[in-house]
Amino acid sequence: MEFLLKLKEIERKEKVREEESISKIIIDNTQHDFTIFFEDDKPKHENDFIESCYVKIGNVFKTIKISKENNQIINISELINQWENLKKDIVFNVENEMLVNYILNISKYFENYESLEFLLKNFSIIPFFRLIDFKNFKNNTDEKVLEIYSIVPDGKFDYKIKLNYLEELTGEREITFKGGKTPNFDMVAIKNLFRQKYNITKDKLFNLDTNIKGNYVLEDDFIKEMNICLTIDGGKYFVKEYVISMIRV
Repeated sequence: MEFLLKLKEIERKEKVREEESISKIIIDNTQHDFTIFFEDDKPKHENDFIESCYVKIGNVFKTIKISKENNQIINISELINQWENLKKDIVFNVENEMLVNYILNISKYFENYESLEFLLKNFSIIPFFRLIDFKNFKNNTDEKVLEIYSIVPDGKFDYKIKLNYLEELTGEREITFKGGKTPNFDMVAIKNLFRQKYNITKDKLFNLDTNIKGNYVLEDDFIKEMNICLTIDGGKYFVKEYVISMIRV
């Protein structure tokens, strides 16, 4: 199955700024698991060998396999082996000290199972694939905690999510969800990160709120369409929206 993935970031201050990226992903769906193939990055300069090496590093982790039994990623060991092979190939064949040192420094994250698992669970839209029960769609009626790390560097957003399964007389099926901050949401740390980003001094009153909502349109035994909107409201200083759309083509 091929999907069109759109990621849009909207920022409203004095003016509205929008950034959008569009890519394709392939998903191989089976009875017990599904594999997501993200589109490989390409070097901006085809003849730049060093740049192509950096691109290859990111592309190693663009295939993620998820179990429907427990929503865990089940190809981590395979990815570690692919990384180790690429690492050896570059380290022993490339005479670029900066690139080699970079690879050696990041290896501790990619060769450790728990570390790589954490990175993959929070990569791109993977958290939203792990949010719902694929084994039985009708079970998606409970509350869950969704953690997102990709919004601001060193910042974790915790949402208490309420899922709702809907089935129309026409046979159309949908899972909707919405949520707000959990009691464990570290508002002080997140506000400090945004104070730094927008140069909001501590003597100024700064209120921050955030929420998330979305839906999954279902067809057969998988997702046909996914839509998510995450909002961060910084009052008079800014409002940011992160909008995700994934549609089967």
